Amino acid sequence: MNTMKTFPLLLIMFLLSGVFFSCQREYYEEVGDVPTETIDFISLTASKDSAYMFDSITIHAKAEGENLEYKWRKNKGSMVYVPGDKSSVYFWGCPTCTGWTTVSCTVENEHGSYTKEIKLYIIPEYKK
Repeated sequence: MNTMKTFPLLLIMFLLSGVFFSCQREYYEEVGDVPTETIDFISLTASKDSAYMFDSITIHAKAEGENLEYKWRKNKGSMVYVPGDKSSVYFWGCPTCTGWTTVSCTVENEHGSYTKEIKLYIIPEYKK
């Protein structure tokens, strides 16, 4: 790809990674469930289970209940919320984030919380 065309895209992705979640820091931590009957955490799904560096993966949490809040964590890589939808994020990996990574979502309200996680594989980009 032409360097002049890819530079603005890489710059935007770099800036976004620092805005919401940093690729260089590991924020992943175990979160225990606080059982409640007011939340039904139905699924945590990804648009694909692997991607090349900087390719976006959309992850969506499907849950039912009142006053739900979504808290996202990852052990490496970068994420931003899908605009207008806190139950979905865009995830991508950088050169230092290749290999297996885990993304988790905690759905909570005033009565308790549930957490689900998904494993993704970031493929190193090989030059031809």
